[in-house]
Amino acid sequence: MVQSWHTGTWNFRGYMVDIQRYIQIPYKEHGRDHDGCDCLGLVILVYREEFGLNFPDVLYSDPQDPDNAGLINVMKSTVEAMPVDDPQEGDIVLLILSGAPHMGVYVGKGAMLHTSCRFGTVCERLSRYRGRSMVYYRVNC
Repeated sequence: MVQSWHTGTWNFRGYMVDIQRYIQIPYKEHGRDHDGCDCLGLVILVYREEFGLNFPDVLYSDPQDPDNAGLINVMKSTVEAMPVDDPQEGDIVLLILSGAPHMGVYVGKGAMLHTSCRFGTVCERLSRYRGRSMVYYRVNC
């Protein structure tokens, strides 16, 4: 069992977000609520509940798109997001895991909130994914 590294709150532009509300939501392919989420579903859930922002609900998986350009283009059609080099709380983290696009929410202190089919929703240090291409996106909300 993976222990969540950061389980307190994080401050996103004046919003205090309780990470514990999301820890251990089970993994559910195409899930979009507390009964179960996939990685995109978790991002959609956090942004909807915490910031009132409705992300597009898309089903996306293209191993031929290692930079997730297609996913970002779909997201950009609904929300304004731009790549950043220095992540801040609330930024979206995109990376490739096992050849597939994966995403989570940066919560500060070098950690991201994300979900996996093995452990459900956890908060882990990004250093665990060293050597993988990571891109951070800031959503204007």
